[in-house]
Amino acid sequence: MEQLLDTIFDVLGFQEYKEYEILLKTQFANSLLEIGKTLIILDNLETIKQDYLLKIWEFVNQIPAPSKVIDNVKNFSHFASGRLVLCLQ
Repeated sequence: MEQLLDTIFDVLGFQEYKEYEILLKTQFANSLLEIGKTLIILDNLETIKQDYLLKIWEFVNQIPAPSKVIDNVKNFSHFASGRLVLCLQ
């Protein structure tokens, strides 16, 4: 999760936010993603441990418009927040 947030800050040019704790990072990332259109592409999520994956899905499910997320996951399904967030074959 932390690596995802740090990558968002790197790409958007806000490296100074990488030094904050995870809760503040999440709030800052959501604020930045709400301001402008950003496309986040998630790949190889099947290699991530389930505990970390749940945190990533919780964040992804709350990404504000106008930003979007595309995942590229094969043969994997996971439920977060009581709904199916992906299931691609």
